[in-house]
Amino acid sequence: MQKQFLVPALAICGLLVLASVWQLSSSGPKPKPSKPTELASLNEDALEGAPLEATSTAPPSLEETANARGQVTPDGIINKPTQPPPPAPLVENDPEKGRVWVRLLDARSNQPLANTRCRLEAISNNASCFGDWYGRVDGTPAKSRSTDGNGLLSLSVQVMDDDSDEEPNAEVIFHADGWVSNCSIPIPPGWQPTFGMCAYIDGMVELLSAKATTPLDLPVAPAANLHVVVRDRWGVPLPDAELRFALVYKEGGVSDLLALRDDDLEQVDEDGMAYWIDEYRSMAGNTGVSASFNGKPVAEVNYAPGIDDGPVFVSGDQREPVVRNGAATLRGLPCMRVIAAGWHSLYGFGTADLQMVPGSNELNVYLRGAPPGNLKVRVEWHGDGPDEDDELRLVMRNTGPYGECDLLAESEDGHEYEWDIEPAGSGVWQGVINNVPPGYWWLEASARYTTGTAQVRVDAGATSDVVVYIGDDAYAEWTPVIRCNGVPLESASLRLLGGDEERTREYNLYRDTENDKPETVELRAGEYTIWIPTLPVTRISLKPGEQRTDVFDLLTTSVAFSIDSALAALLTPEDKWATLNLLPTGAWDGVEQHLYAMDKKMRERDGEYDVLKPGVTRVWDVPIGSYVWELIGLHERLSGWIEFSSTGPAGVRFSLDNAPGLELLQVERRGFMDGDWANLSFDDDPLTERAMLASADSYDDEYDSVSEYVMNGDYVQQLRGANSISYVFAPRGTMRMEVSSDVGYGSFRVSFPGRITIQPSQLIGPRTAVIRLVQEDEDADADEDDYEEPEFYYYGLVYFEDGSYDEFAPEDEVEWPVGTVTLMASRYKEGADRMHRRAFARVEYQVKPGKHTIDLRTFEYQFYGELDIEIVGHSGSDTHFDSWWLDDGKGPHPVLLALDQCVQGEPRYVSLGEPGRVMPDGKLGLSYRNRLLPPGRYKVIPWAGAPEKYCPTVEVKPGEHARVTAMID
Repeated sequence: MQKQFLVPALAICGLLVLASVWQLSSSGPKPKPSKPTELASLNEDALEGAPLEATSTAPPSLEETANARGQVTPDGIINKPTQPPPPAPLVENDPEKGRVWVRLLDARSNQPLANTRCRLEAISNNASCFGDWYGRVDGTPAKSRSTDGNGLLSLSVQVMDDDSDEEPNAEVIFHADGWVSNCSIPIPPGWQPTFGMCAYIDGMVELLSAKATTPLDLPVAPAANLHVVVRDRWGVPLPDAELRFALVYKEGGVSDLLALRDDDLEQVDEDGMAYWIDEYRSMAGNTGVSASFNGKPVAEVNYAPGIDDGPVFVSGDQREPVVRNGAATLRGLPCMRVIAAGWHSLYGFGTADLQMVPGSNELNVYLRGAPPGNLKVRVEWHGDGPDEDDELRLVMRNTGPYGECDLLAESEDGHEYEWDIEPAGSGVWQGVINNVPPGYWWLEASARYTTGTAQVRVDAGATSDVVVYIGDDAYAEWTPVIRCNGVPLESASLRLLGGDEERTREYNLYRDTENDKPETVELRAGEYTIWIPTLPVTRISLKPGEQRTDVFDLLTTSVAFSIDSALAALLTPEDKWATLNLLPTGAWDGVEQHLYAMDKKMRERDGEYDVLKPGVTRVWDVPIGSYVWELIGLHERLSGWIEFSSTGPAGVRFSLDNAPGLELLQVERRGFMDGDWANLSFDDDPLTERAMLASADSYDDEYDSVSEYVMNGDYVQQLRGANSISYVFAPRGTMRMEVSSDVGYGSFRVSFPGRITIQPSQLIGPRTAVIRLVQEDEDADADEDDYEEPEFYYYGLVYFEDGSYDEFAPEDEVEWPVGTVTLMASRYKEGADRMHRRAFARVEYQVKPGKHTIDLRTFEYQFYGELDIEIVGHSGSDTHFDSWWLDDGKGPHPVLLALDQCVQGEPRYVSLGEPGRVMPDGKLGLSYRNRLLPPGRYKVIPWAGAPEKYCPTVEVKPGEHARVTAMID
């Protein structure tokens, strides 16, 4: 017997360009612009003059525009309503005459803000708006100005020569070579702009250069006021809680608008917010942890990073936090999304988020986490010493249930503390560590070149005890006796956690058969967790100097194996026999010494116990567990998967119709010439092989192979029979079968189990049509220099009737087979915010002979949504490791099923990519945050074959954020 091992994102940062549209009057003779009052100088009072022939309108109230409000987006932008703004009065924009005109509009209704007082906020631009940040001009006092009855307001302009020494003295500084260095923005108190700085500067440059007769429209919206409170799970405010919160903006958002505030307002981009929350959760978890030994408080050697490093609103030049007593109030904020995090040493950690709207907003952060626990620690020295001046170094590290877990530390959820403890003349240090977050902890005590470790679990609100033994004599002798059917095995395997090891360690133990003595292991005294194949997890405690023996009887089951004549003839046609091997899988792959010992025992009784022949039954003593079985003949071999438990199976008869873990596809060739065998090849079902990659953020990585997750290493096996029949074995499901022959080629989608007959007439090949995919209008007369990048890019997959697939993107011409195809198209817009960058469409298209043109722009697209997934809990009993927790890569990752993206009646798989590891309240868990997905219904599959009760469904809506949690018992 032998062991067997089973084995991106293009971030595009777009600028937010909300360019205002300026139109000259309709065709025909243009009316002469009404000339505003002449300016004697660049005096502020003189600029109050309004254009002539203007029609006055009353300023709209909030109540009047309530039904006309646009929708607030996560970036603080208010989408304009469908009705356009009223025509703007004619004005004269002329830099040479020292003025330009802007018009303020209520972004919710597109109505002018008439007779409204504004502050002129001065901003600067160092070069161009590509990649530059526009900030306030330091030390420039804000001027005050009012709009007229049409919402109009004029700005003074000064045209500068780059060689001029003249001091600028205007609200818009326009340079002769066509760029703006300084510009003022009129903002009414209590309002916020809903346009980006780049859009404003670009509009001003165009306004100045074109000398338009219409003003530059500036949409603004009422600002938001925010009150944040930290509460316990029952809603009671917690005045002594820590609170941190930040505004979140998308890529291409309006983060530069915050520069217009008097306060220094911190913010976080959305892609970095999830990382910040994880970091804050980790730092908050360190808060309050303290140690006291031998009756004295002990300070940490290395203090954990302070939670002040996270995003926080601060006020004024002193940068003093405005957060007070677990609550905060802020005014005049953009209508953006805010995310808050709170922490209390007794009530735990919590987060909350809110999309702010104009006016008052309240955000409550409820702390629902479990309270911390306490840890009583006793460190005992055994051996010579310690000296009077020997200090103890104690390290406590957050870890996993099976010891040190690198993935936990990498996910920023790991905590570590160190203390130097004063000498203890008695050689015993006793103390308590308070406010320890629930979970698994590894302790290391070291002094004078000796070290001891221990693993302990801290439960919420409880006190746990742990003893760490150090010193040269802090060892014990442990003798495990592992038996099968009452007979000790000559060799056996187990795993241990404890002692000097930070993680589980494998032990292969051998019995001295001459002296009939089992092998003894020297271990440091302490608590140990023992995993032995087939048995429940066992825990023992070893004292210094102790000699202990434990007897373990493997749990086995008696299984009768046999093989039928038809299958045996395919493996060894002459003599009809096959050798049977059982190879352990899963957690015990590589720990199979007990199987070698059992093999020897069974061979002593029957030298051919593993040789199966028709009509002969072989009885095995099989340890309970999961295996790969192998049938090996002279010409062929076959293998599959099987699990043995205390309830069976009691017998396994291998046959064509009964190969555990496999299903049979019978392929018959009919009508082929002698010598033309028609070769078969198989590929994974395209629904699994080319599944969507949910974590992708670029169209280049939109699809990825996830067969290794979904199929879990399954493969196809063929046995060639007589009479032109092939017997193909694979797990239950569908695949694509390709047939190649001298007469042609064909592709078929087949099911396991199933039967199919192939004839030469099917291999001539399908008729094809020429398809042209387009994404933009083409101008045959266009010059290369006039080429403009398209607004959208299109890409995706096409599925054909035979089960095959192909990727597509707009290109010259492709050939598709005649018939019905399924197009799953994605549309990508550069520069848009994250939630409006991608859109999805699913279209059935009938391909007919000839040439076709498919205009991808005509599909009905829906914006992608975002999904957060948490999978929390244990995957099974204590006899198994958690498949998603170990860092050896053996466990299949969770996947999604896209229930609304069916091809030929079956949903597509969605790969979630690499997860984050979390331990909420000390429980194991995976997290996937901000996964972009086409809208629709999805089912979470935590692991292959998970029961339905662990597979929740969730709906992802266009442009919205959804969350789902799979709780495992």
